[in-house]
Amino acid sequence: MSRRTLAAVSIAATAGIAQAHIERFWAPMNGASESPPNASPGVGWAYIVVDLDLATMRVRATFDGLNGTTAAAHVHGLTAAPFTGLAGVMSTAPSFPGFPGGVTGGDYDRLFDMTSAGTYNPAFVTAQGGIANAMNAYIDGLRTGRTYFNIHTSAFGGGEIRGFLRPACAADLTGSSDPNHVQYGFPDGAADASDFFYYLDQFAGSNTAEADLSGSSDPNDPAYGVPDGVIDAADFFCFLDLFAAGCP
Repeated sequence: MSRRTLAAVSIAATAGIAQAHIERFWAPMNGASESPPNASPGVGWAYIVVDLDLATMRVRATFDGLNGTTAAAHVHGLTAAPFTGLAGVMSTAPSFPGFPGGVTGGDYDRLFDMTSAGTYNPAFVTAQGGIANAMNAYIDGLRTGRTYFNIHTSAFGGGEIRGFLRPACAADLTGSSDPNHVQYGFPDGAADASDFFYYLDQFAGSNTAEADLSGSSDPNDPAYGVPDGVIDAADFFCFLDLFAAGCP
């Protein structure tokens, strides 16, 4: 089955849940969120952006202060209930390719093709009955709080810090407006001044990945809220609408 066909299968299967072309998910990570909890001073943030049109998934993470050195990192799911429990590895096993190893802090940023078998743990694909089903299950798990990002270390083989992924509010883009801050570019669950100034930075820098939000500034236009590959006034006014709406 082709990538285009697989993407169509996924979008058709999930169209009743969300119409967005881009869906974003985030998670704060710490030792207290592990199962069982631990007293690690380590902290981190995970950020996943799914493009339903291109069937891609961008995975970003930043972490620091771990007790042990990194041994593996991946996304687990699907848990039986949202925001609790344990589950097997869904993403690439034994670890995300290129994830920093043997360190106590670092950053990660990689784009994955969600129609490729290499994006998933083979056991997860088998359990779901194929790649198309695995993609749908992965996205559904992100939407429903039944997936978690886990960083395993030499000190905590079962995981030193983890966090359950959840949908990011449309205007929630960053935890800080300071480009040198560890949370810069990682959602934090709130829409505030940091998000406004972060968007201005991305808009001024013509960063289409972050600032291209809409092909129209008219909410009644079918192009509203659909990226068009151009950074212009329509994007800015669309963001103002999102920012004014705030987060639930």
